[in-house]
Amino acid sequence: LAKMNVSSLSTVAIFGLGPVGLSALLIAKGLGATVIGLELVDERLKLGQKLGIDHVIDVKTATVVPEVKSLTNAKGADVAIDFSGSNSARLNAINCVRFNGKVAFIGHGDEKLAITPSDLIRRDVTIRGSPIFKTETYFEMADFLIKNEVSLEKTVTHTFNLDQANEAFRLFDSGRTGKIAFIWD
Repeated sequence: LAKMNVSSLSTVAIFGLGPVGLSALLIAKGLGATVIGLELVDERLKLGQKLGIDHVIDVKTATVVPEVKSLTNAKGADVAIDFSGSNSARLNAINCVRFNGKVAFIGHGDEKLAITPSDLIRRDVTIRGSPIFKTETYFEMADFLIKNEVSLEKTVTHTFNLDQANEAFRLFDSGRTGKIAFIWD
């Protein structure tokens, strides 16, 4: 979010409310941003609401870009970040940002994405890719979380003992959880 210059004046559209997207939601809220979460899994939409997201859009039933525009008084989001790796989410992220908007792709996807450069040029859209975290940013991030009283523990939806690892991974693979944590006794 720092690379995207998110601030309290920003509206951020987060595509994919999985564990990493939910963490981004909490950080964006910690920065004071207005956050729109876009997701197709009901459990994750509900978890986003529980964590204080400003608006949720169920991508199974919504016409995404018009809904984002409606929530932003026809302007569009300042920043859109895709955590899903889905090409439809990536295209929606590009199309839902305002003039001079910024888009980041975090989630991995293997498909090629067809974009029209003139659309980006005409709207002055910046697109960047970014790894989730580089090792050198951990201390900076920990400092931010402490100073802004942001607790990522809220993203943990299930805990397991280590001997329940198979069950934990099966549940996580269902795509219907937040973070899963292992507890060592």
